[in-house]
Amino acid sequence: MHLARLPVLPRVPLAEATPRVSPAPAPARRSARSGPALLAVLVGLDALAFACSYLDLLHARHAAELPWLAPIGICLGSIGVVFVAAERYNLRRDTQTVDFAAQHGLACLIAFALALLLQFATVPEVSRSRLSLLGAFLFFAPMTLVFRRGLGRVAREDAGRRTLVVIGTGPAAVEFYRDTRAACLRQSLRVVDLNGERAGEWLDGPGTPRVEDADLDALDELIDPSVEAMVLAEPLAGLPSASVDTLVRTHFRHAPIFTLEAFHEQYWRKIPVAPLDPLWALRQDFRLARGSSHCVFKRAFDLAAALLGLVLAAPLLMLCALALRLEGTGPVLYSQTRIGRDRREFTLYKFRTMRAAPSGLEARDVDGRVTRVGRWLRRMRLDEMPQLFNVLRGDMSLIGPRAEWDRCVEVHEREIPCYHFRHLVKPGITGWAQVNYPYGRSIADTLEKLKYDLYYIKNYSLLLDASIALKTLYVMLSFKGE
Repeated sequence: MHLARLPVLPRVPLAEATPRVSPAPAPARRSARSGPALLAVLVGLDALAFACSYLDLLHARHAAELPWLAPIGICLGSIGVVFVAAERYNLRRDTQTVDFAAQHGLACLIAFALALLLQFATVPEVSRSRLSLLGAFLFFAPMTLVFRRGLGRVAREDAGRRTLVVIGTGPAAVEFYRDTRAACLRQSLRVVDLNGERAGEWLDGPGTPRVEDADLDALDELIDPSVEAMVLAEPLAGLPSASVDTLVRTHFRHAPIFTLEAFHEQYWRKIPVAPLDPLWALRQDFRLARGSSHCVFKRAFDLAAALLGLVLAAPLLMLCALALRLEGTGPVLYSQTRIGRDRREFTLYKFRTMRAAPSGLEARDVDGRVTRVGRWLRRMRLDEMPQLFNVLRGDMSLIGPRAEWDRCVEVHEREIPCYHFRHLVKPGITGWAQVNYPYGRSIADTLEKLKYDLYYIKNYSLLLDASIALKTLYVMLSFKGE
């Protein structure tokens, strides 16, 4: 999320505030500009813009000769699937950037291709309406971008007027505050101490939110119409059962209450490592743990896509190999031992993009060793293409966590808790961490990417895979790979 930074105003300590009134207030009324309302408006505008433009063009070109209900339904369904996969309905994103506009144009292009294919397959008589469909999408793409930019401003203004109430003042609360600052979260924070020991103090030094006193059995008294949610930064294990009941009632009657893991997952689409324990995977509803039909379909799709990709890309692969051979930096292909699912070792293949290091440690100090041809291959992600052979062999999937060098894995497993969870799924040529976080070489970078990998593992689904594929395509076409 790339939103403008806003200062977090310190809250007045409880000792200086007006004493609380004993009767509990009525449940806070949510603003009309809440997320669901804006989302409903955006979906309605999208459907209206496309339906009106397509119907007008059909009527102008073909009068009443062609059916219109089925084609419109197919097109709206195609738009819905692609837009959900491409996160076109996520108004927490910065909708004002050039990157967002480029991604939106690509999503509209893919939706057009899908709608055209499905129309010809199911309603053959609309084959004469190709220009009408193209015209409708040419109108639809800029109009829907305008909708998102306008509603995105409304969403950001609304977020700037909202508050998150953080329950707890320990290290987890401090770390959460720092995460919100790093993510430029627009909502202001109120921090409450259930024990009252830090009431009136700064949470993380001068200028950060002041800590307020609070009674867990009267949480509803903290809630006013500006409160968007409450974040529980205290361990649940230490709370009495009566207090847990209070949290549940507050969650359903007044404002949603998130654990730290749930907040990261809902707002930032990643999972923090610190709150997790070795039994985390047993406490989640993992689709992959039961050999679901998704796993079977994913493997079938991997095989079909890898075969098709190798056949279609054969001329391009030969051209890349020829360019690398003419550059004369060594063998065209580069191989290395990587760690796959269940920690199995396999040999990964890529196009060589770097000169060999004297020590043989290919992953160190790469900037000075990347060749001219290799730099272009990295930007377009073409250096990854030989990994399609790994996909065919079953070592990898098209989408999954990055396959790491065996020596790096040994280090990361010693230094990063829960790193072993990455090996619950097959590694992929591209993945959720790769499209959301830049390439990094430090332990801090690895830890940050692990948060995205854990999100992917927990939310393993075809829809998430489609979103990753669309983002990868954008990275390739915009030359932003490495």
